[in-house]
Amino acid sequence: MRGLNRHQIYPFIGPAAPRRLQELDADTIKYELGCNIVRTSHYPQSPYFINRCDEIGLLVFEEIPGWQHIGDKDWQTLSLRDVQAMIERDRNHPSIILWGVRINESFDNTEFYTATNRLAHLLDPTRQTGGVRFWQQSEFLEDVYTFNDFSNDVREPEQTPHLITEFNGHMFPTKTFDGEERLMEHALRHARIQAKAAMTGGVSGAIGWCAFDYNTHQEFGSGDRICYHGVMDIFRLPKWAGYFTAARFRRRSVSSCRRQQPGRWETAVRAEMIR
Repeated sequence: MRGLNRHQIYPFIGPAAPRRLQELDADTIKYELGCNIVRTSHYPQSPYFINRCDEIGLLVFEEIPGWQHIGDKDWQTLSLRDVQAMIERDRNHPSIILWGVRINESFDNTEFYTATNRLAHLLDPTRQTGGVRFWQQSEFLEDVYTFNDFSNDVREPEQTPHLITEFNGHMFPTKTFDGEERLMEHALRHARIQAKAAMTGGVSGAIGWCAFDYNTHQEFGSGDRICYHGVMDIFRLPKWAGYFTAARFRRRSVSSCRRQQPGRWETAVRAEMIR
């Protein structure tokens, strides 16, 4: 599997996007970027997006809301409610192949995550579960070992099945208007990880961070409330890494990149289908 993470955030309107834009994102991820799986990081996303994934055959790894923090017992009860709401809403969608029942990049909590995993299997015994963690010695309670690998390499799996659920991202933020050297290195980082993941035994696939740049708070990202982690910018315009994913995953050749205007970097691409 080869894919990207998605935040459903758009310029000026945030996540308040209509059906047309939600569906267009699914089309962009599958047809323009050539992915076969998307992770809904880090929350269940619009039904319009999931419906479109059903229609076009884009696989979905959907997960509960949250990022790194685990609260007290009352908080955990609400998170279990989130597991139930997510699965009851979306279990009839054929595109969904994996439920994320762990708070993204949180520390182990045996009692809590045993409960989320048990509830997911009770509500949907037909699908596997995953729990995204950031270190390899994390307790394995789910069906698939989902792992954010920020080694700038592909670590040998210690548990299988093993799915890389993030790589690159915050390690090398890149803007569409950055210089050629940075744009090229950004693309090469995605290329190297996807190539090595495909050749590493026990690795089921790699989902890069991320499809599109997104808004954040002032203390995170580049200080302008935008994370420049995507292979496309927040307007869905591709960086060179976006052209790489299209070329590799859609089996197209990208023949040229050049500077078009002083102080402004654009990419001129001639893409031809490889027969």
